[in-house]
Amino acid sequence: MEWIISIWEFVFETLLSELVVVIAGVLIVQKAQKWLDKKRYGGWRVIVTCNDESILERDISYTKLKAIQEEPAELSVYLKGVISPYSWIVVDIIEKGEELELVITNTKNKTYTINLDKNPQEKEKPCSHP
Repeated sequence: MEWIISIWEFVFETLLSELVVVIAGVLIVQKAQKWLDKKRYGGWRVIVTCNDESILERDISYTKLKAIQEEPAELSVYLKGVISPYSWIVVDIIEKGEELELVITNTKNKTYTINLDKNPQEKEKPCSHP
């Protein structure tokens, strides 16, 4: 009967120690992953210009930029959301926007610059500030 108790103690101690190791490992990996994501995706900004002056500068969170990198259509939604108080964009902001120089992506400086003066709709009316 004593051997059953010793086996039970061994199994319990082993399971408990493995549980502690797994929990500690998961916490360490999550912290490391968050640090790596901040380093890789952090520091990006959106700059909106109109009449050759900056009217908005906004940081992009590393989680949003990670989502944008995983799904490029998110960039269009995000940029249109940022500039919606200032102007309507009636062209595809990703394809036509780069062609018209409406959106300039600078990977070295980690910026997306939106020049509202290049917006085709803005030729009829000046950009408005809220």
